[in-house]
Amino acid sequence: MVKKTGRILFLLVIILNISYVLGGLMPGWESVADTARKEIEKCLEVSASSAAIAVRIDGQTVYSESFGVCSLDTLRPVDGNTQFNIGSVSKVFAAASVLILVQQGKVNLDLPVFIYLPEFSMKDPRYKDITVRMLLNHTSGIAGTSLKDSMTAQRNAGYVQQVISNLKDSFLKNDPGEISIYCNDGFTLVQALVEKVSKISYSEFLAENIFSRLDMTNSSAFFKENNENIARYYDYDQNISFPAEYVNSLASGGLAGTAEDLVKYAEILYDDKILNEQLRKEFMSPQVGPKTALSGEPLYMFGLGWDSVEDPVFLDSGVTVLTKNGGTCFYSAQLHVVPEYKISVALTVAGGADVKSVNDAVLKEVLKLKGSLDESKKVFNIQTVLPLAFFSGYEGIYASLDSIFKYEIDLQNNGMNVEIFNGNMFIPYDFLRYEDGYFISRSSDVYSFVNDDNGKYIQQHFHDRQSTRVLIEKIKPSKNIDTREFENKVWVPLNLKAHDLCAMMARTGSISQADGYVFLHFSGFHINALKDGFTGENNLRYIRDTVAFRIDKTAGSCNLLFEGYRYADASILPVLERSEKIQIGSLGENISMRVSDDLFLKLDIPDEARLIIFSDSLEMIYDSLIHECREVYVPKGSYVTAIGKPGAEVGISLKKYQQDDRYREIKARAEKIADTLIDSYGVTSLQYAMIYNNEFILSSFAAGTDSRKEEVLSTATPYGIGSTSKMFTTAAVMYLVDKGLVDLDKPVSEYIPQFTMKDERYKQITVRMLLNHSSGFMGSVYAQGPTYNHPDTANHDNILKELSGQMLKADPGAFSVYCNDGFTLAELVVENISKMSFTQFVRLFIIDPLKLQSTFTPQDSFEKSRLAATFVNGIRTPGETFNMIGTGGMYSTAEDLCRFGQIFMDNSGYSPAGLILSQKTKDETFSKEYSKGVWPVQTDNIAGFGLGWDSVDLYPYNRHSILAVSKGGDTGLYHSSLVVLAEYNIAFAVTFSGGSSTFGSIFAQEIILDLLQSEGKVDRLLERDKKTPVVLAAMPLYMTEYSGSYENSENIYDIQISTDGVLTEKTLYPKGIPEQKYKYTKEGFFVNAAGNKKLSFVKEKNGITYICTEKNMFLNGLGRVKAKTYSSQKTYFSDVEESIRKVWEERTGNKYFLVNEQSTSQNYHQLAASSMSFSMDIALKGCISNYRIISRDFAVVNVQIPGFDGRDTQSIQVFEKDGKEYIKNAGWIFLCDKNIDYLNGSETGSCIIGTDGYACWYKIPDDKAGKSIEVSKQGGSSFAVYDENSCIFYSVVSGNQKIMLPKNGMILFIGEKPGDVLYYSIK
Repeated sequence: MVKKTGRILFLLVIILNISYVLGGLMPGWESVADTARKEIEKCLEVSASSAAIAVRIDGQTVYSESFGVCSLDTLRPVDGNTQFNIGSVSKVFAAASVLILVQQGKVNLDLPVFIYLPEFSMKDPRYKDITVRMLLNHTSGIAGTSLKDSMTAQRNAGYVQQVISNLKDSFLKNDPGEISIYCNDGFTLVQALVEKVSKISYSEFLAENIFSRLDMTNSSAFFKENNENIARYYDYDQNISFPAEYVNSLASGGLAGTAEDLVKYAEILYDDKILNEQLRKEFMSPQVGPKTALSGEPLYMFGLGWDSVEDPVFLDSGVTVLTKNGGTCFYSAQLHVVPEYKISVALTVAGGADVKSVNDAVLKEVLKLKGSLDESKKVFNIQTVLPLAFFSGYEGIYASLDSIFKYEIDLQNNGMNVEIFNGNMFIPYDFLRYEDGYFISRSSDVYSFVNDDNGKYIQQHFHDRQSTRVLIEKIKPSKNIDTREFENKVWVPLNLKAHDLCAMMARTGSISQADGYVFLHFSGFHINALKDGFTGENNLRYIRDTVAFRIDKTAGSCNLLFEGYRYADASILPVLERSEKIQIGSLGENISMRVSDDLFLKLDIPDEARLIIFSDSLEMIYDSLIHECREVYVPKGSYVTAIGKPGAEVGISLKKYQQDDRYREIKARAEKIADTLIDSYGVTSLQYAMIYNNEFILSSFAAGTDSRKEEVLSTATPYGIGSTSKMFTTAAVMYLVDKGLVDLDKPVSEYIPQFTMKDERYKQITVRMLLNHSSGFMGSVYAQGPTYNHPDTANHDNILKELSGQMLKADPGAFSVYCNDGFTLAELVVENISKMSFTQFVRLFIIDPLKLQSTFTPQDSFEKSRLAATFVNGIRTPGETFNMIGTGGMYSTAEDLCRFGQIFMDNSGYSPAGLILSQKTKDETFSKEYSKGVWPVQTDNIAGFGLGWDSVDLYPYNRHSILAVSKGGDTGLYHSSLVVLAEYNIAFAVTFSGGSSTFGSIFAQEIILDLLQSEGKVDRLLERDKKTPVVLAAMPLYMTEYSGSYENSENIYDIQISTDGVLTEKTLYPKGIPEQKYKYTKEGFFVNAAGNKKLSFVKEKNGITYICTEKNMFLNGLGRVKAKTYSSQKTYFSDVEESIRKVWEERTGNKYFLVNEQSTSQNYHQLAASSMSFSMDIALKGCISNYRIISRDFAVVNVQIPGFDGRDTQSIQVFEKDGKEYIKNAGWIFLCDKNIDYLNGSETGSCIIGTDGYACWYKIPDDKAGKSIEVSKQGGSSFAVYDENSCIFYSVVSGNQKIMLPKNGMILFIGEKPGDVLYYSIK
């Protein structure tokens, strides 16, 4: 989007114009720089704000470069001297510090730690077996990380002693020296040990013994004092610079430095300057615990401080590389060293990034240039293949660092189903197919199940499948201990400090199917087995940073304790009801309050205090440490927590939140438009909502008399959203694109191997073409789609069969014409790749993460009575079910659609929305896909396809150079519109019962423009009722050559242009449409008398001449709509053989009736939708109605018009079955009326549904007309009665009751399944 593009361009300016000045690039290494830039730009596009990289070879820095600015406040460019936190790369400095003390004879690596650090002790007596080496190679058995106060916005000098104190009450998870499991607390002990032995501070030790001796002038413990050249992490889109970060365990992750300094550090491994040869070898040798890998080689070949001293990415290519990664709240860093070639690569980043992948790519390029990389093909390790059933003992509940999973064998699909715990239940997550003894995930990760004497585990395989790591661990059986003390509880912090960066709320509860286990939701899900009703323990041996928690009820309070944190039960919090000053008590405990209504808070927060606001879903929505604003909207159910030193006061002024006065006029206008839609445009009820900067400034509903009598509406009432569902499908596909599982430009047949067509061009159809409507499909297979309250998968299940018998109407990619079948196929792509139903996928990855409480598909289990009421001819119908989910079958509300629209925004302010799609894929959906093929020259228009979007160049926002995107949806009964202005963080949505999605687009247009004007975003509003004067002119004579026949998918026209400049449009099919006249103007258009419709002629590059129609319509009480389309194409007629023409001519006297829909189908509720008839016109040679006759039994409409006027072209195939004539059309089957009998002449009778399941039509004889019929139905069967013009009764809508039979009418019996019997009596 505009902001993001601007950001990237800004960064590229720095890359291209500054970096060579500040850094350097030696000749011959240009390809290394190109690789680095390409990889780092990816990081900057996602979540990093700045970066620096350096490459050093043989004592010379051959390349260094910096990217971004230090902060948004100064906009000072990052340079080679800019300090970054290097996180856990600090650990290799700690290891070197210990080795220096070893070299000085002051420390022995294999003596117990407590000898050097007497104050270190633990409850577990095995702590005395922990040696110094074990701290450095992660085999100490210590649980992991003391999180509290570890990362803060101010230095915490007491953190190291705090950790030592906490360890006194803790236990080991493993025997010391047994398993290498990453452990930060071990390095905190190293820092204390170095200070104890050296008798100087750790920072002094590093400065004297390492930094000064390696000329690392920009490295320090913490950031340098008064240093202004620091890379601060910032969020460009939200315009937030985060506070400076201090990691208070210097040895574990608290050093600061530069990429240029880090590559110098590698020289500690090359000569005797600091360490002798023996200790350098020790430093570079594998130091892995013997039980670290349960099979194969450990992925992380830990050294002393190093993540790996034999990185597997390079080991297969014959190169030994030492690697170390670092990551903190706000920084990432990576160091690669190749001692053999004296090569080092260092990367420092502000923000999160996959820094190892960047360094891997850069180092590979360096090694290629040196000719040192052997990229011979890897040979996979072969696993013993056991029957899938063998793994039944591995089914069950597993836990990782921050997630809980359930694994179950799926013999039918040859694999394992994986579900993930979401805090309430297990939901679908992944499917592991069993192949060659391994389990392969959807993203192609490779796993195997292993066990030892202590438990069962799932390990992940890497590279040649020989490198492994234990990923998750099966929980052990536990006692069935009462979990009620932990059940469904929310906890607020009591002892956070004002500068603690790890500030979160917590939640606890039990886990279904895991008796005696409880979870803590705190930066992920942590699992504990209960020792008693109050105390949990974490007995996972292979998982890092395990957390044990317990409840303390002493002193009359109820507190949750873990990792030094204390939390209070939120259920007893007082309610914030009035303005007040919150004073921190003498103990310094945090004070929290609950918000019971939407409030607007004005805050007075002194420097020594802090205020945090958490939403009712426990997400942080405001933090005074980060956000500078002191006026904030707080939604109902939120938690407000004040933090500070004893006596500190936080002032809160509040008022009940009401729409800001500046939105009052906008709200009033929205209400007026809503009333107009109800009163004048056939809308029975509607919802509308607008979100702006993550705040709903509009949300309301309106209803007509019919709807008010029938239901109680609210903003949570779901409506069918029709084709707006296509954006959920688009989002699902783009989610898979982000994960690398789908390539938009690969053929659909690669993802759906079963997909075939008669037309071999189908192989050219790509996933992109499904989403931009350019597949070339005929249009829509609606059969078995629209029903009343009957979720079904028949349309979904039959689509591939239906398409297999079709031809394409155009070359794939030739032009975009609206196409529903493309999105049904996109739905199948999602299902085939994810191995879950579309409903499960969108719920897991879109609906639930966004907390869309009223968004469903027909396959969801929800209370259907919640749906907005629908009406046909004033009669309420059952709820509509549109069983083409990915095309148009979802339900939602205006508010939920706005929330969904936030996933496409530049900076929605709603954190879950930012996690669904990357900026790249968001922008991809906005691409002008319509312009890739035939399309009118785009001016003011409501149409212009992107990926999923109806328009990515929407009028009237284009007039103001504002990118707005829109999607509308229409089913038979429901309608919706969604408009998103991503740059301005605006989404407007409308849902209707009755009406049209076009009304929603106009509604949105008027209200959004009002908002933009009130916010000063546009200079003026467009004149809503301005009429352009028509100036007539003499017409060039060549224009008469455009006279002739024109057609679209529904109509055929005769266009005649006279020499005096008058264009006459006569509709040849269908009959009965009044003739239209247009006059030539000096602009070169033909204009109607009203001046709101213009016609012109365009001969396109495909050789087809189109009528280009521009409409400028003003709808009273609503607003203006402009559309520009190719409305028809020039066509020619040629007759067919006389024998063929006569066959079709005979059919013109027949009527055909629908027989293959379900017993709840909406089609049977309308005679026009459940019957077909044909006509022939002498002027339309070779046509039956508007179908071109191809043979005795086949005719087709096949126009090639982009946009909407060429959509849903269809064919008719006549066939005989059991002596009866049928027509197949778009998946529907129609029976010829000459094969329809009269209803049985007796007063009673029955209808038995045949084996084909077809519905049974009967003509009503004259002697039965005027009498009442009563039908006894079986199961879900139904019946309908029709007069000559319409359906007068449908049991699905009106219930099973007596109905008078009309003269010249029809009756229809519909079975739920073959063999159903419907009995009737006539009186």
